[in-house]
Amino acid sequence: DGDGIKALLGFPAFKRSEPPAQIWQYRTKVCIVSVFLYNKGKELAAKYVDFRGRNKEQVDDEVCFKSIVIMNPANKKFS
Repeated sequence: DGDGIKALLGFPAFKRSEPPAQIWQYRTKVCIVSVFLYNKGKELAAKYVDFRGRNKEQVDDEVCFKSIVIMNPANKKFS
C-alpha cells in the first residue's frame, strides 16, 4: 500500500496524477523507479513498477531497488 511504500522507499521525488493512477517516482544516481498506484478501497495499491537506468535503458532491478531503499534516511541501517 502507499504507506508501506513510503515507509520502505521514503517520499517520492516526483508525484503525478494520471487518473485513475497516481505515479510516484524515485530517483538515484543508478536509476529511476516509477511506481503506479491505484485506489483499492480507501488505500492505494501498487499495480506496476518500472525500473529505468540513468545512462542506459536496462538496469538490474535488484541493484536499482536497493539504491532506492538505501537512499531513504529511515533505512540507513541497511547501507
